[in-house]
Amino acid sequence: MSHIETGKSSILHLDALKAAVRDMGAMFIENKKTFNAYHDHETCDHAIQLPGVNYEIGIRKTKERYVLAWDEYGFDGGSRHDGHKLIQTFGAGLCKLHAAYGRQVVLQQAKAHGFGCRETRLADGTIKLQLIPGVKTQQYQNQRVRQ
Repeated sequence: MSHIETGKSSILHLDALKAAVRDMGAMFIENKKTFNAYHDHETCDHAIQLPGVNYEIGIRKTKERYVLAWDEYGFDGGSRHDGHKLIQTFGAGLCKLHAAYGRQVVLQQAKAHGFGCRETRLADGTIKLQLIPGVKTQQYQNQRVRQ
């Protein structure tokens, strides 16, 4: 029985994914050809490792994009099966990782087009990004405001 989940979202900007992974305290392992899951090793092109977790997220290249693959099987109690820890950090369906990726895509595109960016995190966890034309990106890029 396979436990591998495959993300529905497309990853088009690998640099943005690398930055999102780093922001979430994980490591992007370039050119790693397998990732750890229930059945030992699954194929991939790159992987994401979370410190202290055996299972990994695989990044698989398709014709036009990258997709994420992971195994969320696991339970506490010293088992090597700890895929549930990926979900604790990255969210169900890796939704928190996808949000962090989307944030990085916007920040990188804003910078490339000469925009600054002001970030506000709302009480419900939503990230609001305000693009500011004609302002040096560094002035606003890491400015975070909590509401």
